[in-house]
Amino acid sequence: MKRFDFSDQIMIARLEAYSEYIPETENTFFVDADSIFISELKFPKNSTKKIFLSLRKNDFKLNDSYPEYYEEFVNKTAIEAMPFLFGAIAVIGNQQKFFKEILSIARNLPKRFHRWYGDQYALKKYIDKGFEEFERLNIDIYLNIIREPLMPSYLKEALEKKVQLITFKGPQSKMYLSQALVLLNIFHKN
Repeated sequence: MKRFDFSDQIMIARLEAYSEYIPETENTFFVDADSIFISELKFPKNSTKKIFLSLRKNDFKLNDSYPEYYEEFVNKTAIEAMPFLFGAIAVIGNQQKFFKEILSIARNLPKRFHRWYGDQYALKKYIDKGFEEFERLNIDIYLNIIREPLMPSYLKEALEKKVQLITFKGPQSKMYLSQALVLLNIFHKN
């Protein structure tokens, strides 16, 4: 077992972990902790790229005062400020350099970004600097976001649509995740 001494700031710690991880397989999928694979992962094929990012699908006006004041978000939408989601990133091979670049940018952001949003905001800044060596993941398949308990009808429909990853968001997400594990276990036994 290998132990790391990561930052106590969640966004920096996440990027430190990603940049220190040495893949044990050719394909690696980085996901949020409130996510679950509902079917066998099928990695994107026929690409010359080695990094796959999730482009935000739904846009909304950012609340520049939550959870603290972010002057960078005043009169901005989510797609303007953070067009890529960090909840699903797929890589082929060792992409530590990619994550180290984002970590370097994040460390130089104001401290509030070390607590919230720093990963997504730093990723946008990295892409704005000219990084184009990526393809987009289909978030309907690889980052399907739900904000309620996983119901059998939703699971059946998601599996028919070949959804591979669902992510729970909202205040009850941890409870929904444990319920989903039980449902998946029952569903896949039948």
